[in-house]
Amino acid sequence: QKTAYEIKECDWSSDVCSSDLEDEFHDWYDTEHVPPRLRVPGFINAERWIGVDDPKVAFATYDLDTIGVLQSAPYCAFTGINQSPWTKRIEHQMKKLGRFVGEQLTPGRVAAPPSAGGLLFFAMNVDPAAEAEFNQWYDTEHLPALAAVPGCLDRKSTRLNSSHIPLSRMPSSA
Repeated sequence: QKTAYEIKECDWSSDVCSSDLEDEFHDWYDTEHVPPRLRVPGFINAERWIGVDDPKVAFATYDLDTIGVLQSAPYCAFTGINQSPWTKRIEHQMKKLGRFVGEQLTPGRVAAPPSAGGLLFFAMNVDPAAEAEFNQWYDTEHLPALAAVPGCLDRKSTRLNSSHIPLSRMPSSA
């Protein structure tokens, strides 16, 4: 069984599907997209988030042991040129908004709480010359302030090159 301290890096993707594809998209996602990923050694969890303002927008988060999982033979066996015809057809009809792969900085190697009912995703670019100062502020002032917000279950900072992607998970009643 995987434990929280094994988590180091995360993979996020965001997709939009057309209304005529919506039901099939959910079937594909639940039966073909997620299950094989969770069987790959190094995938810790997978969560899908549906847009509050637009339910046709889906955002997925995955906790991984390492980014190298995405280059592993078990993962490559069903991705890229090895996609199934169904996956190729569904992905051809989706508008991919983005995919972010990065290393979790703060709090470090901690899995997402399974009870979260909401996700706040925020991305920013930090000038490399200011990164040390930014990280000091973020870790000592900003994250503690987020932790004090009622209903905030989890706070993370992730680095993509010189970018940071803070994530905050909230209970569904918040």
